[in-house]
Amino acid sequence: MSNNANSLTQSFLNLLESDKGKEIFDTLDQLMEILETKDDPDMTEVCIVGNLTEFSEKLQIMKSNLRSYVNGNRTLLGDMLNDLYDK
Repeated sequence: MSNNANSLTQSFLNLLESDKGKEIFDTLDQLMEILETKDDPDMTEVCIVGNLTEFSEKLQIMKSNLRSYVNGNRTLLGDMLNDLYDK
């Protein structure tokens, strides 16, 4: 079961870091920049900037946690293999 979660996590990280994923986040960055520099933003635009900022921060934290999860599982698998060889 953990192997499934590990491979899904890695696949998701690969999607985020793919050209398409980068294109999506570049577009969101451009939108945020346009809305942040607008002279007289309406309330919806202010909310969108706040949402994009919060989303970006949480996404970075989630990516870090997912990488730790994948790397942690690799370490555990490596330890299990070492234990098998030692025995």
